[in-house]
Amino acid sequence: MPELISAAGDLLQIQNISLLLLGCLLALVLGILPGLSSTEAMIILLPFTFRLELNESMVLLSAAYASAFVGGALTSIVFGIPGTSTGLTTMLDGHPLHKAGKTVYAVSIASWSSMFSGLLSLAIVIALLPVIEPVSLLFGPAEWFAFVIFGLVVLAFSSEGQFLRCLVAAGLGLLLSVIGLSVITGFPRFTGGFTELWGGIPIIAAFVGLYPMTEAISMILNHRKGHQEEIEQVKQEIHTGSSQQLRDGLRDTIKHTPQWSLAGFVGWLVGVIPGVGGVLANLLGYLVVREMTKDRSKFGHGDARGLVASEASNNGSVGGALVPALALGIPGSLNTAILLGVFTINGVEPGTNIFTDNLDTTWLILMSVAVATVLSSVIVLGGGWRLISVVSRISPVVIAPSIVFLGCMAVILSRGNAFDLGFVAFMTIIGVTMKAYRYSRISLVIALMLGSLIENSFFQALAIGRGSLWIFVGSPTAIIIWVCVAACFILHFSNAARSFKERTQSHV
Repeated sequence: MPELISAAGDLLQIQNISLLLLGCLLALVLGILPGLSSTEAMIILLPFTFRLELNESMVLLSAAYASAFVGGALTSIVFGIPGTSTGLTTMLDGHPLHKAGKTVYAVSIASWSSMFSGLLSLAIVIALLPVIEPVSLLFGPAEWFAFVIFGLVVLAFSSEGQFLRCLVAAGLGLLLSVIGLSVITGFPRFTGGFTELWGGIPIIAAFVGLYPMTEAISMILNHRKGHQEEIEQVKQEIHTGSSQQLRDGLRDTIKHTPQWSLAGFVGWLVGVIPGVGGVLANLLGYLVVREMTKDRSKFGHGDARGLVASEASNNGSVGGALVPALALGIPGSLNTAILLGVFTINGVEPGTNIFTDNLDTTWLILMSVAVATVLSSVIVLGGGWRLISVVSRISPVVIAPSIVFLGCMAVILSRGNAFDLGFVAFMTIIGVTMKAYRYSRISLVIALMLGSLIENSFFQALAIGRGSLWIFVGSPTAIIIWVCVAACFILHFSNAARSFKERTQSHV
């Protein structure tokens, strides 16, 4: 309790409030720009932390960490392009709502569900502080391998009627993930002689090529003469019904409390697993809510429940990723890796001593994330959403080059390597082809990101088990996960058999 009071006092200081607002605003702006996210915001702010004390640095970076998701939702809703990599499913239901003239309604749902779920995930962290360390130790390499396989199985079954195409896309992602140095031998694999690929496929470059660049090309190719009249209609609907849509968004978010609570918990649970990240949390949260819903025919076509699930799951992963970072010093995501780097710079060893010697800093991080989560949503709801009426009026001929420029900027900021721009072009060709033939780009991105984790976990588990495959079912945690995998297969094929039977009877 003394540490909590001390952290609250630190947060209420004028300098820390200013740092909180700065981190929040910068992350919001970068989140709105396609291809950029909280990671870029934290990278930009990182040099400024060298002149700050530990607690001040944590306030600044924690605010940026928590705020970009809401800004990214605006991009996904308006442009149909994921504003951040953790908002892939937001565009599935958010963009159709925008096309239907319910843009402010969609933004309201995204903001409220983000706020509620973010606070829920932090409440779970606070409630579990005494048992975080022993629970985190339940996941070894064998459990991580099983969990990621579970995620890929859910991914393969996520597109009803397109199972084969989804599977092919995921397979391509796994094949691309083996590029780089071998985990076993240490020799380069399929790098084509490029040393830049020794570390594997640049994920940010792949994401930018598959989504922002691909969508920018589609904008130019699909530009219509009637675009301006359509935009004016949407603008008028936004202007005339904004207040009512904001209220309707709050009402429906409260109405769908079971959905955002479930998605937020799934996102938190996935975020706890180090290295898995918010992308899988976003996908699984969305799919779990969809599969738990009786009438899911509208999912992906402007269903408020889908939007609630998407935004709740990616914000739920924010609190989850803090668990392994604070308890074991293991980054649950790239953003928490930056936070741990600041700990090291200030001479603090991440891990269990954070809960003993630096408990006040732990409380300050949790409080900063909570306040930034609320503040970012309030800024959007209080008037930030009006940016939509500005960007909606811009012609795709102007937007597309801007997206290309910002995407290239994100790629250069990520590694500072011009080679990545060439890889962006390569992935753009793949992205345009996949979109033309309706293959799942989401499946490719997820499989690409998880491929290295699968390989590392598999060989680490085999080494621990001295070559025996029984290591993969050698713990209750692993057995539970494999049972969930089997349940997914049974559920999917039973639903497929039922649908086939219904179609057969309807033709008779």
